[in-house]
Amino acid sequence: MKKTAIIVDSSSYINNLDLQKYHIYKIDDPVIFGQKVYHESDWPDNADFYRQMKEASVQPTTSQPSLADVEKTIQQVIDDGFQQAIIITISSGFSGTYQTAFSAAEKFADKLKIVAWDSKIACAGAGNQALMAARSAQAGVDFQTILDRLKEQRSTTDVFFVVDSIKHLQRTGRLSGGQALIAGLLSIKPILRIDTNKEGKIDAVAKERKMSG
Repeated sequence: MKKTAIIVDSSSYINNLDLQKYHIYKIDDPVIFGQKVYHESDWPDNADFYRQMKEASVQPTTSQPSLADVEKTIQQVIDDGFQQAIIITISSGFSGTYQTAFSAAEKFADKLKIVAWDSKIACAGAGNQALMAARSAQAGVDFQTILDRLKEQRSTTDVFFVVDSIKHLQRTGRLSGGQALIAGLLSIKPILRIDTNKEGKIDAVAKERKMSG
């Protein structure tokens, strides 16, 4: 029997070649434009998504994958002969995906040794955790050591970023602390941080008037 499977949600943006190379299972996240529901895999190229986002009359919203989709993926892992699995999700600080994964993992606990792991980060940050875990699993590293390595990588990763406009972060409620820093100043360029050692939320930590700053 195979040993440890790694499962991610599609917000980790691991390319298809690496998904296949490291046998990583992917749960596709919904993206909603108005009344139409897409999934992240509907855009093979990220540029296609941003082009549609720019041209659309309504801005998209995201949703966590359904419990049924998570359970379907876990069942596939079992059917493929794995004894253990780790589900690595986007930060619980701005998505309910982790909680959904946790609930699904509990349901399968009698069939599979499975842990839902909160990356406390997003995109490549979560993807890098998953790739490290998958490489370790392929190398035969034991389950607890993989979890220890995930903990170390998460605690030693820091993320700072700048967006041209904060309106989408405000609209979706994903900006947590530092509200006083940005309130009423939609024209500023806030410097943002994901607090990977706390709740995995987005904080505004500084501000600039121009992107060049």
